[in-house]
Amino acid sequence: MSHATNQPSVLPPSPPRGEVERTTPRVANPQLWLTSLVNDLTLRICAVFMLAVILMPGEGLGVDMCVSRLLSHAPCPGCGMTRCGANLVRGNFARAVQYHPFGLVVIPAIGVLGVLGLMPRSWREGVRSRLMVLEPHLRPLWWFAFGAFMLFGALRWACVVLGLVDFPVNWP
Repeated sequence: MSHATNQPSVLPPSPPRGEVERTTPRVANPQLWLTSLVNDLTLRICAVFMLAVILMPGEGLGVDMCVSRLLSHAPCPGCGMTRCGANLVRGNFARAVQYHPFGLVVIPAIGVLGVLGLMPRSWREGVRSRLMVLEPHLRPLWWFAFGAFMLFGALRWACVVLGLVDFPVNWP
């Protein structure tokens, strides 16, 4: 009973000590991949990455920062993406493909996201709201692209480990 009004208390009993009360059940958000991709931090990271791509020489800085390359002497799925972009912005398309063929799509997409990150908040919010409407159609495309990227990376890694190809690959 509450002393001030003589009414029964409407507060629910507190959980036992040491336990945390959960008021809403956890439900996986199917749009999490898209909201993570277009949040302000990610967009600004894309802008910084594109600046690095533009400033980096086409053959890289001569320093391997990939743990996979350091441990196994074979590239991870993302190896060569920055050098691919550096060659793309210089017009060296054949060399860009040798570093990473997915870069022909990924680097321009990162560039668009980076430019979006520099736009006014109202523009970013407008793009986000439009993308959320398209999210059910984009999700299968995202998972297909992600799976293809990882499969390519695994096959390239295995081919380099087995000595079938070098990195960067000497095709086109």
